[in-house]
Amino acid sequence: MKDGDTINIHPDAHTKTRSFHVDAVLFDLDGTLIDSIESYYRIVEIVLEKMNLPAVPRETILMAAKKSEFNWDMVLPDVPDAVGTKDAMGRVGTMGVSKKETVANAWKMIEKIYPEQFLKNVKPFPDTGNVLQQLFKKNIKIGIVTSTHKNNIQDKLNILKQAGVFNLIETVVCNADVDRKKPFPDPLILCRDRMGFTSEQCVYVGDMGIDIIAGKAAGMKTIGISTGFETRKALADKNPDAIICSISELPDVLGIGHKDPL
Repeated sequence: MKDGDTINIHPDAHTKTRSFHVDAVLFDLDGTLIDSIESYYRIVEIVLEKMNLPAVPRETILMAAKKSEFNWDMVLPDVPDAVGTKDAMGRVGTMGVSKKETVANAWKMIEKIYPEQFLKNVKPFPDTGNVLQQLFKKNIKIGIVTSTHKNNIQDKLNILKQAGVFNLIETVVCNADVDRKKPFPDPLILCRDRMGFTSEQCVYVGDMGIDIIAGKAAGMKTIGISTGFETRKALADKNPDAIICSISELPDVLGIGHKDPL
């Protein structure tokens, strides 16, 4: 197989899967390297329940998570913006508390339940370690670009440390390292520069549309992975260079898999 040839790993795929070669792979973290999406859903659901706020569909939580900062306005539509104001139906906010105060209280509650709901339940995807090892052995450098807040990044990286693969990663760019977050290309460009590569030498792998948008804006190849927040079809709508259903498929897309060439 030559660089640029197309293969159909999944006959019903919404986009074709391309094989290409790069010198560096930049990964998103949640939903890409670590299996954390269910924990995110549960944390929001628990917070709403404990604060006696109406439950919302998971689709709403997904939409709220698509921005670089969680959009509480989508999850708390009935809470007024200021004390004493009313919504479109004439309802006053929860116990007279403004939306700003409600959001602040929600974040405080998240800090309390985060260790039990997230850190105890989140693990790397089963093939994460194996794939990172394959990349390392082929001298393909590895970076992480995540929108994770600086207060939480170390806990997440500890998950990779416990799996014995964090030492394979060249650099990590998180929320606090840039002014403009994904879908702007800034964090990817910073990671690329730290690693000493050009955009043409890099591919960005992520589970959300904003990852594909950011990768394209940075001039990189992009791979969508449907193990996170968004479906394969939603990723296909952003027209990545490839879509995979598991990180285990990445080596074949990069031409370093153990399978015989097609």
